[in-house]
Amino acid sequence: MTTFYEQEKELLDTFIDSTFYRYKNSIFKKSDVCDMLEMIVTPECNQTCEYCYIYRYKDKLYPKEIRADHDKTVSNMKALLNYFAYEKRYLFPILEIFAGDIYGQNLLFDTLDACYDYFLYIHKHCIEHETFRVIIPNSLWFVPKDEETVKKIKEYSEKFKRIDSILSFSWSHDGKYSIEKREKKDISDEDYDKIFTFLKENNGGIHPMMAAAATKNAIDNYEWWKEMCNKYDFPRPRPLIVRNPYEWTGETINNYLKYMEHVLLEIEDFFQGDFFTMARYIFQERPLADNFEASFIDVVSPECRGRIACSMQSSLVIRISDLAITICHRTCYEGLLGGKYILDETGNKIIDIQPLNVGQYIDAKTFRTDLAVGCSNCWNRHSCLHGCLGAQ
Repeated sequence: MTTFYEQEKELLDTFIDSTFYRYKNSIFKKSDVCDMLEMIVTPECNQTCEYCYIYRYKDKLYPKEIRADHDKTVSNMKALLNYFAYEKRYLFPILEIFAGDIYGQNLLFDTLDACYDYFLYIHKHCIEHETFRVIIPNSLWFVPKDEETVKKIKEYSEKFKRIDSILSFSWSHDGKYSIEKREKKDISDEDYDKIFTFLKENNGGIHPMMAAAATKNAIDNYEWWKEMCNKYDFPRPRPLIVRNPYEWTGETINNYLKYMEHVLLEIEDFFQGDFFTMARYIFQERPLADNFEASFIDVVSPECRGRIACSMQSSLVIRISDLAITICHRTCYEGLLGGKYILDETGNKIIDIQPLNVGQYIDAKTFRTDLAVGCSNCWNRHSCLHGCLGAQ
């Protein structure tokens, strides 16, 4: 007779494995549901953004006793990727290296080496694979001041290209008119030009942030993003609304509504008053047209309806310091962990999986937002982004 612990372990392993199936004629398995592996490398950061959830709750999300030093972090990451490549045969097309500040912790190139080795192994044994991608969300504060690192990143980018892989940075920034809320220092136009040039040359992307406290500058930032994206031929990115509920007051919400009105009037002018086509463009089709993008309006896309709008339900998220299986980087609290991968005595190889709160983990990963209490009969349930589990 199996014990409850053994049943929970089998359930967790089976749940993770359940969506992976044989990829073409290779030895690997790929999932249509979980296509990204997000590895939380470190919560440490060079900035102290007041609205940042990890900055506020770092010691609870990432307790000091479970944080790993440089060598242990790199070793754990290699063990995880080796386990997925050699043992589970999981093919993740996307690897995300999530950190507070990976450059400042001297972890950038060591973690990239681990990702490269993972993709190289798959590339050698599965020639017909799709293009791989490594994504690194980052503030890119080092770009204007460290030419050697920028040069080395270019070399790594070329190295990844040779195995059909793309190395891309995702720039996290609030906009030129909100630097007092985040960077708290002057950023020159020359520095901005260097960052945009870096992104253009290295397959980069942009994810602007909009905190409640910065909504008074939302329109100015919008116009600035438009100007810079047109200058460097980027599609206009959609701002990530910082969903810290107690910061959204009547004043900040009104500021946000003014910003929304500003964007909608611009879209109306673009469609010359054709509201039917305009509505289809925003809520259904959302194509690019003359570098004009409606994605500055936060509406859940049709393919995401019923699911949480972020990548949480389409990724496997691992806290590298202790190999914890977590819902997302904002829900790393002890009681919410799905489980942990267990290393052998050498600390270099994963040999088992430990179940923790398996039921909660599965519930979060399969949760239907449009069936939630208060949402199931709401008029806006098919377009609303719904809430953030981490913020709530």
